[in-house]
Amino acid sequence: MGSTRETPTERILQFPSGTDNSRFTSTSEEESTDGSEGEDSDARVRDYQQEFSSLLADVNSAIEELGGKVAPKLNWSAPLDAVWMLPGRSLKCENADEVVMLLKSSDRVAHDICHAFDHCPGGPSLPRPDFFLALRKWYDLRPEGEFRAFVRSQELVGASQRDVSQPFAMAAGQRATVRELLLEFHKSHIQNVFPLGDCE
Repeated sequence: MGSTRETPTERILQFPSGTDNSRFTSTSEEESTDGSEGEDSDARVRDYQQEFSSLLADVNSAIEELGGKVAPKLNWSAPLDAVWMLPGRSLKCENADEVVMLLKSSDRVAHDICHAFDHCPGGPSLPRPDFFLALRKWYDLRPEGEFRAFVRSQELVGASQRDVSQPFAMAAGQRATVRELLLEFHKSHIQNVFPLGDCE
C-alpha cells in the first residue's frame, strides 16, 4: 500500500505502486461476457482480489475509523454518475465492496483513469499520474443546504444551489438569510485562506 494521509474526516489512500489502475474500474462483464468462461472469470476475480487486497483492507479500515460511512472520490472525480447502483442512490458506502461497486460503475472514474489526457497536447506520451482514493466521512446533508460558490480576487461574487436538477422553494424563500450565511462562511473559512484567488 502506498502513502496514506489522514485528517479527522478524511483518509487518502494511494493505489499500490506498479498497479494497472484501469483494472480497478473494469467490470467482470467487460472482462468476460461468455458464461461458458466461468472458470476464467473466477480466476480473474481471484487475481483482482489479490492485486488490490492491501487497498481493499485499507478501505475497510478507513471506513471503520471514519464512523462506518464514507463518500469515495478519486483524484478529480466522485462517482456521482453511479449512485443508482446503491440502495440509497447516494455516495454513502459502508464497506469496500460498495466503494468498488461505485468506482467500477462510474464512467467519470473510468475516464479519469484511462482517458484523462486524451485531448491534451502530447496526451498519449504524458506520464500517468499517481492515483489516490479519498474517503470522506459521510454526513447526511440536505441538498437544499448545499451551494456552489464563485470567488474572484478573494471576494465572493456569486452562488448557486449545488443540485441544479430541481428547485428548492424553501431555499428561495430564505434568500437573504442564505446570502448572509454564505458571506460569513466565506469570510471565516475561505477568504485569504484558500490558496487560489479565483475559484469555483
